[in-house]
Amino acid sequence: MSNTQNTVTGLLIGLLVGGAAGVLLAPKSGKETRQDISKRLTDLLNKANDMKKELQNSLVDATEEEKEKIQGYLNQLDDYLNNVLSNAKASK
Repeated sequence: MSNTQNTVTGLLIGLLVGGAAGVLLAPKSGKETRQDISKRLTDLLNKANDMKKELQNSLVDATEEEKEKIQGYLNQLDDYLNNVLSNAKASK
């Protein structure tokens, strides 16, 4: 794995674990907790999309081979985020 992919993966995992721990440990009702999870998931997806845009902007100086690899990672990230979002909407 490249450093970029490791960084993005690590950041996403950290955000997910931290957010989940914070929400699950808070003393709230089930409805409030679900609303918090939904809001935090939306925030996480927005941050991930921002990171994706930043990464796309950094492609300007990359070689063609690097651009293809990064675009592949971005496509995988899109698929993952869309899956997470679909699952979150389905669980409401």
